[in-house]
Amino acid sequence: MIWGLYINEHLLKMLKDGTLHNMQQTEHTVSVADINANMELYKTKAGALQKNIDEYDSKIKELNQTIQRLKQQIAQDETSGKQQNGVLHLSVSVPKDITTKFTITYFTNNASWTPCYDLNIHDMQPQVTLQAKAQVQQFTGLDWTHTMLTLSNATPNKTSVAPVFSTWFLRFQVFGQRYSKQNALARNAVAYEVVKADAAEEEYVDELATTAGVETVPAPISMNNFVDVDMQEVHVNYVIAIPYDIPGNGKVQLIDLKDYTINAEYTYYSIPKLSDETYLVATLSGYEKYNLLPGQATVTFNNTFIGKTRINPNTADSLFTVTLATDPRVSVKREKQKQFCDTKHVGNTTTTTESYLITVKNNQNKQVKLTLKEQYPISADKDIEVKVTEIKPAATYNKTGIGVVTWETELKEGETRTFSVTYSVKYPKDKTIGW
Repeated sequence: MIWGLYINEHLLKMLKDGTLHNMQQTEHTVSVADINANMELYKTKAGALQKNIDEYDSKIKELNQTIQRLKQQIAQDETSGKQQNGVLHLSVSVPKDITTKFTITYFTNNASWTPCYDLNIHDMQPQVTLQAKAQVQQFTGLDWTHTMLTLSNATPNKTSVAPVFSTWFLRFQVFGQRYSKQNALARNAVAYEVVKADAAEEEYVDELATTAGVETVPAPISMNNFVDVDMQEVHVNYVIAIPYDIPGNGKVQLIDLKDYTINAEYTYYSIPKLSDETYLVATLSGYEKYNLLPGQATVTFNNTFIGKTRINPNTADSLFTVTLATDPRVSVKREKQKQFCDTKHVGNTTTTTESYLITVKNNQNKQVKLTLKEQYPISADKDIEVKVTEIKPAATYNKTGIGVVTWETELKEGETRTFSVTYSVKYPKDKTIGW
């Protein structure tokens, strides 16, 4: 293959050099017919040669990728089956000749475990299941066969998230500095993460979907009866009563630990300024009593993988939220109320008034809870005066320090409601504000 690539590249170079030579002859004048003949020859031959070169390049690239993948597999398995040798010196003193057995205990830095979780939510139930698991691996080169494990954090070696507001500051525009809607959205810091499942997760989801279609499924064995949680003063031990095989080549073994039941409350959440989507969010509570360890959680909603989140019980907040899905059945529309918007110039000042109307409709056949947020600017300069003139209806929360209005409300089946915010910005007439 490399030889074929070399030949085609060499032929293409000869064709280029020959055509150039024919076009640049000094012995006699090159006619138009000669020029056309050379161009036609080059076009016909060069295209075919370049196509062959591209095909060879593509095949070589695929082969290099295969080689790299095989090298990684070899590196991963190269310790398999190998035994690392060590020397142990014992000094034994006994009163007489005896035959006995020795139990050898050793310490290694080449073993670790990481807590992780499966969060399974079904049909907006008030309680959900949190399955605690452990990713265990060791690189000692010695396979641990039929080993009883105790996992401890005594020597510890961070959905899809709905968008959130950051403070919206107003500043005077400096000459030469450009503002754009894209930059403004970037400053608003939309915290939205799309997480895709890797191959293993997709396989797991397929398995769930297949299982869901089976009429009779044997009940899985719960690990709750085989794992003892030993709560110490400053650390937690998981004592596992089932032996495991842990290979010495670093391959991760996933071990089930405990199943926990935690409370869930469901709310629809919308920030129409940043996204026209309405998000279904689950607020989880009651997990702090289990003394869980920080770790990543895989989230499934009605047997569908939706992403990952981070469980961190060490924070002061005993609640955490998980974005489950978007739901078009709770529709939100935000539009400027032009009849209330204007710009006035009085003396040396300019006053601009902005007003926005948000219309929300519940198209579901049940009552829903909704958290709705809107934003107004905050002045970052003493010469810029921002005044919120109207919030309708009265906000549940108005965080004046960051300029965020929050309504927490309930919408009946088929109900439509409106919300609005009106504010004015006063600043010197000879200056321009970067919105």
